[in-house]
Amino acid sequence: MHALVRCYHARSLREAMREEWPLPAESFFLSLTPESLIVSTVSQDVDMGARVLLLLWRTWQVRNNITHETEKLSFAKSVGFLTKYWTELCSLRQSHRPFDSKGKSLVCNSLAAGRREVKVQGELKWERPAEGWCKVNVDGAFDPTTGKGGIGVIIRDRAGSVLLSAWEYLPHEGDAEEIETLACREGMQLAAEWYRGRVILESDCSYVVGLLREGNFRRSRLKFALEETVATGRLLPEWTCVHTRRERNRAARELAQLAKRTAHSAVWRFNAPVCVEQIIAL
Repeated sequence: MHALVRCYHARSLREAMREEWPLPAESFFLSLTPESLIVSTVSQDVDMGARVLLLLWRTWQVRNNITHETEKLSFAKSVGFLTKYWTELCSLRQSHRPFDSKGKSLVCNSLAAGRREVKVQGELKWERPAEGWCKVNVDGAFDPTTGKGGIGVIIRDRAGSVLLSAWEYLPHEGDAEEIETLACREGMQLAAEWYRGRVILESDCSYVVGLLREGNFRRSRLKFALEETVATGRLLPEWTCVHTRRERNRAARELAQLAKRTAHSAVWRFNAPVCVEQIIAL
């Protein structure tokens, strides 16, 4: 209990993680005993209890590294690891019934079905950009009952390699079209910041794509976000905006859902969360 709860590293890691996660008060941890650990953790809500267990697990891992004189793990590394791991765990909660009656994973079954669908209908695949271009796929997710939403961005080169993936939680937005517009703006801004090459902006929202292609949106209620998108495009050597089918935009759509579902935002370079790995691999 000293190593898990009371030592300097354990206390400091909890303090650092409170900047990223809601955690129980310090008095909760200091009152833990070997006998009360399970009961006290189960008494929390599901997410809180899971975060407590992950934190204790990471604390013990660091303790083992110190004991056996292996890699020394900084607080920043632990915070980054736990934050990423939690996001990936949340992304797996796709269904209230993760296993079927035979004990097989429904997530795996759905992915297998998705692979068969792509083999049968080749047009459902993501299309690679031309040589010298990268493709920025964007999408927005919106819940009209709560007003909450999320946007997803994934940038890939001709080889299909992920240059950047990003998702952003939007707690209060107007409607679905506004979120789709913000997704386009965010995608262009990330491309201008991290890529600076020729860009194809791809969205499955025909309305927003139409406005961007026509350039006639001075009277649109989405005017400011659209103008920022176009202005960002001028920073690039060349760019264009195209409409795509939803089936070809699945990776961006899943990232948008991830943001809305977890109320979390992140930008990863040269990597993508596990929830889109199978989609990218198709």
